[in-house]
Amino acid sequence: MSDFPSSGDVVITDGTRAETGVITKRGHVTTDRAAGKLQSQAALAACGWTNWTAPFTWPVKWWLTRGCSLIGTTASATAGYTIDVDINSLGGACHQVYGYHLTPVSSGGYQYTGFWTGTGCINPGGDSGWTVPWGNVAAVKQLYAKTTGGAAGSAGMFK
Repeated sequence: MSDFPSSGDVVITDGTRAETGVITKRGHVTTDRAAGKLQSQAALAACGWTNWTAPFTWPVKWWLTRGCSLIGTTASATAGYTIDVDINSLGGACHQVYGYHLTPVSSGGYQYTGFWTGTGCINPGGDSGWTVPWGNVAAVKQLYAKTTGGAAGSAGMFK
């Protein structure tokens, strides 16, 4: 979670509702809740789309792209990913997304551990949606992409 920004826009979720907020220069999170603007899934749109690319390399490798900041406020919070492969890409792409789950620790408690999960492959012009456990974690959404298009590479967006 060291890649979490020290200031900027953020989405806060408890697994059912989400709201937008801002991390101030002092590291505090302010939200629109006081103004009665608690939203549902519409707040997640505040994350916006992030471009990703998976250029061709040999051997073929995974390319990491970081998206928006997300704060889970309950153990049941989840993160939704929507992945799109540009219709003009000459090749498709395979993807993995990042989430968090509780794992036991030797001292008897639990901690959140990050994990990658494969979401399959998408052809140009296609899209896919995935939900992963997020929990009570403040972190940045992440996507790995690998081209299936040979020398052409692949590109698209995710949120």
